[in-house]
Amino acid sequence: MKMYVRRVLLICILAVLMATAVLAAPEQEYPTGVSGEATWTLKGDTMYITGQGMLSGVSNADCQPWEYFQDQIRHVVVEDGVTLIGDVIFAHTYNLETVTIADSVTEICEGAFRNCYALKTVKLPANLQRLGNFVFAYCEKLESAELPDSLTEMGGSVFTGCSSMTSVRLPNDLYDVQQMNFDSCMSLTEVTIPAGVGFLRHASFPNCFNLKKVVFEGDQPHTNGDPFYMGPADLVVYCYNDAKGWDDALFYTYPVVKLDRGAQPPEEEKPADDLTIPDDGGDKKPEQKPEEPTSGETETLAPPDAMPGVTVPADQPTSPSGSAVDLPVQAEDAVAQLPEPPAAEQPPEEQPEKQPGMTPVLLVGAAAVAVCCVCALLMSRRKVKREK
Repeated sequence: MKMYVRRVLLICILAVLMATAVLAAPEQEYPTGVSGEATWTLKGDTMYITGQGMLSGVSNADCQPWEYFQDQIRHVVVEDGVTLIGDVIFAHTYNLETVTIADSVTEICEGAFRNCYALKTVKLPANLQRLGNFVFAYCEKLESAELPDSLTEMGGSVFTGCSSMTSVRLPNDLYDVQQMNFDSCMSLTEVTIPAGVGFLRHASFPNCFNLKKVVFEGDQPHTNGDPFYMGPADLVVYCYNDAKGWDDALFYTYPVVKLDRGAQPPEEEKPADDLTIPDDGGDKKPEQKPEEPTSGETETLAPPDAMPGVTVPADQPTSPSGSAVDLPVQAEDAVAQLPEPPAAEQPPEEQPEKQPGMTPVLLVGAAAVAVCCVCALLMSRRKVKREK
């Protein structure tokens, strides 16, 4: 009799332990890991970034935590709670096509998505405050990126080599537009400069051979050279009649058309698919992919010869602002009077949610063991009564 009861109890305990193991085991194991204060998980071809805090950067693309799975990544989803995307963390992810970033992210650091040649779509966070140098450099298939008005600081060469971009609207709170931000954007035809932009550096939009229309919504910004250096000869600048400063000759190279505040500038035709560099001396230059700079610093261009209104002494070094030409007196005053950018508000620290542990599963298992023991005792009593 006692042997019978022991066997029943042993069977019940084994059954409960097996059920507990099944409940505790994950449905399917995915590649996962921790980088900084964030956790990454690769499910199929989608990389999910979760956590409360920053996703740490790396020194180069060969040090990425998902190095062995890099070719599988086609989509990246940064979920709510992540606040920062580190340096070079997704650079050279050649099959990456889409990126979606939650509004909790306030900063994307240098080269985070550089050389992602297949990247087509990017959803930037509404609370983004800073973009580092070369963040989307050489993303050849990137057609557009809506820059939120919360963006107050954008490094140099952010969209260099994005040859598929067709139009750009700068953020209203971005006061200083750095050099080479939109270098060699071959398909770019239209640029909108909001009233909040107060300084355009020399060669902010260089080598944009199909740029036809630039619309300024406010007063004429300061500049230290030609923001559209090496651009097309038929570029037209549009401004509004009630804006100030447009009678000065800072934009001497291009015709300025004044509009009534409610009027819209004419639509421009999209460039042909076969984009070529304009002829120079009758010989057509073949289209070339821009070479990548070897350092993280912004590239500089030599200024055009005999630029009216800009005097460049031969023995004077390059200006400390990193521009390609020395500042004229008016622009030096403008740079000196640039307001200090407001300190970025730090989001309140959120306490991480407690992850469910094994306690509920163990309680269920213990309860099941107790139930099985009671059932076994009842069955043994019935058998004893029958034998009597």
